[in-house]
Amino acid sequence: MRLRLPVVLSFSATLIACDPTAGDGKVGDDPIDSAVEGDADADADGDTDSDADGDSDSDSDSDADTDSDADADVELSCEGFSATATEWTLPTLAGDFSGWGAFYATYVSGYNRWVGSETKYLYASTMDLTGDGLPDLVVTLDQVDAQVGNKYWLVYKGGASGFSTTATKWTLPTVAGDFSGWGAFYATSVSGYNRWVGSETKYLYASTMDLTGDGGPDLTLTLDQVDEDVGNNHWLVYEALCE
Repeated sequence: MRLRLPVVLSFSATLIACDPTAGDGKVGDDPIDSAVEGDADADADGDTDSDADGDSDSDSDSDADTDSDADADVELSCEGFSATATEWTLPTLAGDFSGWGAFYATYVSGYNRWVGSETKYLYASTMDLTGDGLPDLVVTLDQVDAQVGNKYWLVYKGGASGFSTTATKWTLPTVAGDFSGWGAFYATSVSGYNRWVGSETKYLYASTMDLTGDGGPDLTLTLDQVDEDVGNNHWLVYEALCE
């Protein structure tokens, strides 16, 4: 038979007179912070801002910059351009660009060049579609391929010293109408086109920007005369597929 012996606990209580406004004695500290932290807010994260992420900025992510994404951006201080140039590789496209350039602008370049005995229009621009922080070269219309600007864009991914020489097809949504000879989405900035829908012409406006705030560019229909609510009561946002 087991004997159960009583356990006697001895407590020594000391009463301390506390000033609720005094904190824990650290300069700038608040009364409910831990003694380990020593900052001036009440979140016990080791910094002096009012969020709980452990860095010194005022957003809720755990990096040390002041934007709302979760990467640690490096803030640069720039004063001019280098005195020497680096050759930035461009892809090769079909057509005769004699006397001009296939990609003559960083923002938007549009050019009607000869391909054999016909003229074919090309539209291209630069923007970061892939979400890696580097600008990509995007062919948004090429009349050599009627699918470019309607079914997909051709994205030449940006790198450290130029663009990829091979393209990735960037899927586009399908909208109603006949865009023969042109593209529903022929530009990354703003594309507006009056296409045939049945026996009527209906205008379409679209552009790309990060509306959802996840860092990826969203394709946004801001006007479509097929639906009068688009541009009046709502936009149609096709979100970027990001991981």
